[in-house]
Amino acid sequence: MLYGERSRDELNAYTEKLLRKSDQLKTKKGRRELYDWTLNKFNLSTSVADDMVTFKRDIKEFTPFEIFSVVWFLDRNSLSKFFTKDEIENLSNSQFEDLKATFPLVFDDMVQVAPDQWIGKITLQQIMQLKRSRMLNYDENEQRALRRIKSGKEEIFTPYVNNKSVREIKEAMENGTYIPDPITLNMQDGAEYNYNNHKLTIYSLPKGMFNLDDGYHRYLAMSQIVDFNKDFDYPMELRIVAFSNSKATAFIFQQDQKTLMKRIVSETYDPNSVANKVVQKLNEEATSNISGMIGRNKAMIDSAVLSKLVTAFYDTKNVKRENVNKTVLSIYGDLKGKFNTLTEQNDIFFGKYSDALLFITMYIFSTDVARESYADTILAIYNNLTEDEEKYFRIASIGAVRKKAINIINEKLSRR
Repeated sequence: MLYGERSRDELNAYTEKLLRKSDQLKTKKGRRELYDWTLNKFNLSTSVADDMVTFKRDIKEFTPFEIFSVVWFLDRNSLSKFFTKDEIENLSNSQFEDLKATFPLVFDDMVQVAPDQWIGKITLQQIMQLKRSRMLNYDENEQRALRRIKSGKEEIFTPYVNNKSVREIKEAMENGTYIPDPITLNMQDGAEYNYNNHKLTIYSLPKGMFNLDDGYHRYLAMSQIVDFNKDFDYPMELRIVAFSNSKATAFIFQQDQKTLMKRIVSETYDPNSVANKVVQKLNEEATSNISGMIGRNKAMIDSAVLSKLVTAFYDTKNVKRENVNKTVLSIYGDLKGKFNTLTEQNDIFFGKYSDALLFITMYIFSTDVARESYADTILAIYNNLTEDEEKYFRIASIGAVRKKAINIINEKLSRR
């Protein structure tokens, strides 16, 4: 595609807008014309075209060729905005291979953990093979995250997608830092299968498909990866269940009830975060005076708070992937030098940092205060905080409190 992933994102947005605004697609007759045309021209399955046109599946699920075929019918002239000339020529003369599901499906090395549940392994490529065979279904009756869309007199339910989560999972997989967790496929009532000697053999499925009950965002991330790297693979855990609709919904509810960490703590577990990489180096590098002082529980410096402050004062959120290592080294070098200077000026900075002390320290580092004055300046502000003022420095999140805290610091600086 013309601009790689950027072009795909723009194509997605354009296609959704085109589908929503098309008068022709607001009638069954108009949709039928599209289905018949794309079937005859490209051999695009009617069910695939219908899923796209009626938003039953998120646009990220569809391949560039599937989107190309529908946009060709609706607005052929717009394709040059997203595809190269060679791609347009090649795709316009291509046909979809009719990959229907074939049974039996055999899953080896499966462990039965309950009469209707089995755990094993699968790869990204195998999941994509199931996708190409149209064997993965996002069932509206078993999902908790559906958006309701009204199109004329029709009401459509489409999957709710957290694009940020999809992007982060995709990047983690590509970086090799994603920890595999189970993709859950439900066989539903009426499936025919047999389990013997750690082998699960499936002879038939209702509608010929599994319901994808858990792992939709991971599935979208995988789909995006193979758009540009068809050979990419990644190991995943696989859970196959034989749940009724009521048990499937109970399972999904149970997944939602798992205890969630506070966001500030959860964010510090992200291995791809620039701020977390900086904090890790500060804690591990021997030349850093605060090495060994940073941690999660009862440490001298709270890693979650420090990571949040690094993000706030160094603007690490929008760093391009190719610039991550360079940015990490730059911020680390800056902070290491400043913390080394600070700790050499006063031993108190080898002790426990409260949220307020760490906040003031990081803010002073971001100003033009002379290095030789770091310790005196920070302690003069910190030791003169009132109890009422100190509450604005508690780092539950950097948002409304941050501006007030900085105003307090600046006010005390102006008095010196």
